[in-house]
Amino acid sequence: MPVKVRDHSIDHMRALAAALVFYWHGIHQMGVKFTVVPDNWILSVFEEGWIGVTLFITITGFIFTTITAGSDIDYLKFMRNRVLRILPLMFIIMLFHVTFGKVETYSLLLFFNLLGGGLIPGAWTLAVEFQFYAAYPYLRKRLVHDSLGRTIIACLGLMLFFFFFRYCFFLSKGHVQALSYWTIFGQIDAFLSGIVGGLVYLRARETPIAHQRRIAGLVFAVSGLAFLFAMSWFNARGGFYGTARSSVWLSWLTLMSVLCGTMITSYVILMRGVRNRVSRWFGYIGEISYSTYLLHFLTLGVASKMYVNYVGYEFSSDLMTNKTLVLLLFHYPLTLLLSATSYEIIEKSFHHKTDYLRPAGGAMA
Repeated sequence: MPVKVRDHSIDHMRALAAALVFYWHGIHQMGVKFTVVPDNWILSVFEEGWIGVTLFITITGFIFTTITAGSDIDYLKFMRNRVLRILPLMFIIMLFHVTFGKVETYSLLLFFNLLGGGLIPGAWTLAVEFQFYAAYPYLRKRLVHDSLGRTIIACLGLMLFFFFFRYCFFLSKGHVQALSYWTIFGQIDAFLSGIVGGLVYLRARETPIAHQRRIAGLVFAVSGLAFLFAMSWFNARGGFYGTARSSVWLSWLTLMSVLCGTMITSYVILMRGVRNRVSRWFGYIGEISYSTYLLHFLTLGVASKMYVNYVGYEFSSDLMTNKTLVLLLFHYPLTLLLSATSYEIIEKSFHHKTDYLRPAGGAMA
């Protein structure tokens, strides 16, 4: 039978990923230059909030592995659930951009940028994720094995396969950031890291929970510090926009994907069985993260105008400190309020999921 992550821990990670992307877009939209280097590691991670997308994709690989373990997948039902999960809200946002952005109406036929429509800011990530949705039910039999070692070898093999394409692109164009970050050719490392992490989580459940937590706590601390240091180092050397033509992008997402997978896995193991009000609150922020991701491009602009017109308070003379506090105390709560409304009324209306799992060994769909 499949093993599901019943706690809110995976939603905590979703909430973190959404917050990273929200801050990255927000702080720079409010006038902070991309070349600004924060003086502490944690703020460096948020200033390089593009990593939230990679974290999201790693979470997807982790969840798919844990909920489908020991079962076969009915492909058509699986894809039906995925479409119902992402299409309704995305269609509303797309309709808004078509209507008010004066885009040709036939662009509505461009299913969330799969054909390069570019109508919805940030929707490129949905195109990449949907490619993983479409491929996973077929690839899992070659990637996910009962043996953890075989799974790691299979995933490493696929990573090397896509590294070959990145290297060829770099030799030809002299840069590889766009291919690595914006497409499946780089983000697949995150998905594969999530798959390995999910299998590690399933194996860890076979050991006593006290033993799990001791090891998971140590791994989470080490991987978390490594993640903070790596992002701070990267930020100090130019960050996302300062390394656009650097060869570091051949393998940078691979390293960050491994760290993301390690942190997610160790955190979920560490938080296993933790159920309290605070955990549920943060978990809910993760549940509504899809709405937060799609809506924050609009709410940031509206909130900025509202703040200038009706509040206008300056928290600090330092631009980054001031804008960070404005984002945290004003923009983010408004975005979460609208996201919760969207989730409860729109997203939940289409949560009539079909069970796409069946006993292993059944006929293929």
